[in-house]
Amino acid sequence: MNQKILALMIISIMWMQTTVAAIDAMELAMLKPYQDKPILYWDSVVGEPLSIEDQASQNYSLLDYMSGDQQKIRLHQGMQKRFYLPAYERIRLYNPDRQLKQNDIIAYVSNGSGLLAKASGYLSKDGHSFIISPQSSIPLIVDIQISDSEDKDHKTLDLDVLISRRELLNQLAPYPDLQWLAGQHVWLQSSFLAPQPYWTMLPYQPHYLSLQGPARIQLKHRFQYEQHATALFQDYRISYRLDDQPPRVLDFRTGAESSSQTRVNMQTQTLGRVLQTYLEIPPGQHRLELVADRTVYVQVLKQTENIYLLPWLNQPQLTLQQVRENNQLAQQLLLEMNALAQFMVRDNGRKASALTAQSLFEKAALQHSYYPQALADVRKLGGQYTFYRDLLPAVKQSSEDQFTAYFITKTLRAIRTRQEDPVLSKQHQSAALKRLGYAYFSPVAKKPGVDRYLLPNRLVETRIRLIADKRLC
Repeated sequence: MNQKILALMIISIMWMQTTVAAIDAMELAMLKPYQDKPILYWDSVVGEPLSIEDQASQNYSLLDYMSGDQQKIRLHQGMQKRFYLPAYERIRLYNPDRQLKQNDIIAYVSNGSGLLAKASGYLSKDGHSFIISPQSSIPLIVDIQISDSEDKDHKTLDLDVLISRRELLNQLAPYPDLQWLAGQHVWLQSSFLAPQPYWTMLPYQPHYLSLQGPARIQLKHRFQYEQHATALFQDYRISYRLDDQPPRVLDFRTGAESSSQTRVNMQTQTLGRVLQTYLEIPPGQHRLELVADRTVYVQVLKQTENIYLLPWLNQPQLTLQQVRENNQLAQQLLLEMNALAQFMVRDNGRKASALTAQSLFEKAALQHSYYPQALADVRKLGGQYTFYRDLLPAVKQSSEDQFTAYFITKTLRAIRTRQEDPVLSKQHQSAALKRLGYAYFSPVAKKPGVDRYLLPNRLVETRIRLIADKRLC
């Protein structure tokens, strides 16, 4: 059958309840002096895992060779080379001997599904480098080839291939001081990690903690799924009160932990993913009260900065005291955009409010690349509050019928990390099956003419998703 089956989907809006993104205002403020001094490396690609040899490349007998400390690739017309590009990174194709032209190199990107999309690039000021910067939140595969030309000098092209790598700073002001709560603690453990002490917070039973300010604490918590809780996503609240002040409520939405098996006192349990929030304690002696509306395991950690050997040489440019005295905890754009995004995703009375919130938050996070947690929160925001809906062709060349089918989405994983199969409890099997991809598939005939899709009017940037039936490709 000389046709491919494609499903075209457009992202749409879905409203859910409140969530809280964990952005540490103190860490963000202490990293700010380094924002104009990014540590960026360009790593020469030498073999796997960044260089991918597939069967098509081997058929072309591609020649790689060493020149000094760089590994070069030699491309002939009709050849291609494939590389792995980590999320939010760039790939640079460099030729020191000749200036490149904008149309010399053709690049395609893929998320590993098999479908390729043409990627645009730009030339460096000196003209010797061609840079591709997809700004993708997930890893990509990049295919490189040279364009067809009658010019004999363009039949072959030697290139150095370099991939960017950001060297992020370690946590400047960590939370190493474990605060012990009243009552018996339990030991929580995930695969390949040491067990950690947590305290069980039963519904509406307060826990108290005495703290000497000024101080900052990190509240880590994991939701305990009841045996009858079959929904993958669960909502819960934790309220806190300092002394006699009115209580403040924090709303959370969590999903079941699927990256590894979790144990409580060596017994397997279904828990939510680790969520965290940060509380600032003013000067003086205070009593903190914590209350949850559902069963939650909680851990309280206190921040400290006196952890540096030879602190006059190694400590950050800003201290905790300086951040507080300069009132830098509140005056931060990323925090304001995060708060605005959290409000907008809950506003179901506005068209495309969730998409607008995700777009605004993502742009703010990209401006704060020195704080990678924000980009991780962007992905969570989009995954919980938006979904894709079918887009049917307005003009279809093939006479074959459309059909509906389930599909499984496969994505590239980050390299140099432990690869594990997802873990799913029995109580969530039915809910997980309902989350399988389901779409209309339309045949695309190999004949003159094109299929046309009419996009609805959108007020914000919209993502289009293509799914191909590989059985017919």
